[in-house]
Amino acid sequence: MRTLVLLCACYVAIFATSAAEFASSGLKASNSGDHQKAIAYFTEALKLNPNFRAVYYRRALAYNEIRDYKKAIADFTEVIKLDRNDTDAYYYRAQAYYNLGDHHRAINDYTQALKLNPNHISAYYNRGFIYEYSFYDHSKALADFSATIKIDPQGAQLYYARGDVYSRMREYGRAIPDLTQALKLNPEHLNAYDKRGSAYDFLGEYKNAIADFTKMIDISPNAARAYRSRAMAYAHLGEYAKAIADFDQTLKLDPIDLDAYYYRANAHLTLKDYNKAIADYSELIKNNPNFAYAYNNRAKSYIKLNDLANATIDAKKACELGECETLTDMRNKKLLAE
Repeated sequence: MRTLVLLCACYVAIFATSAAEFASSGLKASNSGDHQKAIAYFTEALKLNPNFRAVYYRRALAYNEIRDYKKAIADFTEVIKLDRNDTDAYYYRAQAYYNLGDHHRAINDYTQALKLNPNHISAYYNRGFIYEYSFYDHSKALADFSATIKIDPQGAQLYYARGDVYSRMREYGRAIPDLTQALKLNPEHLNAYDKRGSAYDFLGEYKNAIADFTKMIDISPNAARAYRSRAMAYAHLGEYAKAIADFDQTLKLDPIDLDAYYYRANAHLTLKDYNKAIADYSELIKNNPNFAYAYNNRAKSYIKLNDLANATIDAKKACELGECETLTDMRNKKLLAE
């Protein structure tokens, strides 16, 4: 006679006679996306067979899916107790540790996975990611990303990852070749265009930067950061009208991009469109009342409009916040409205 088992608060009826049958039912539930039901089946299987390593592994994966990382770690640990050479258990336990914010233990498990499988490309990649973005250890990150490229020379994301590390190190001359290779392998890699464009911008190669940011816009017309970055490059070339047009589009797509307001205001100031400059600086100040440079530059705009009363107020406020350039200039020229 089959046994009726009631599970959880949902009272799922399960008919099975062996751990293998429960495991099979759990696998079907997991494959259909019902991870809670899968966990219930796997739990019943483990009651009948506490050393069923494959079931601990499958239940751990199910816990991962529902983001119960502590229970996933406990199950992966059971797998490892039963088989110290299970590479995948170390790898996925590392992911669970990472998701819990325990990056040191994650690195330890990725390292163990790599001892067992020196060609585990994902373990290298994930460990490199933690070294770079959690611990800012550029040299170890570069070593891991270089290892991934050695294993898979056709991986666009791998070249991008290493190029990004070089960019963060400000070694743009080394970043650009990696980012270029990433784009050869994946011509639609939006972030690679972004990073390479920024590298060109830092090196003063503004036309190349504009070409990359334009390509970003071609691929993703709603990428606000691409318009802002291209606007900055245009401003560096002194093409302020084009810069303003791109800042306009940036703010249509992202109305709270304060950098776009600031640099568009500066472009208006340079083009002597003082009222528009004041409007942008005012928007900045509304969102950031302690932005010294906004007060300072708005004061400059007021001076050009001969509004010395408002210029004095802004210059004094800017100086209170640490930027005294315009206030000093107004005092020297006796422009302060007392």
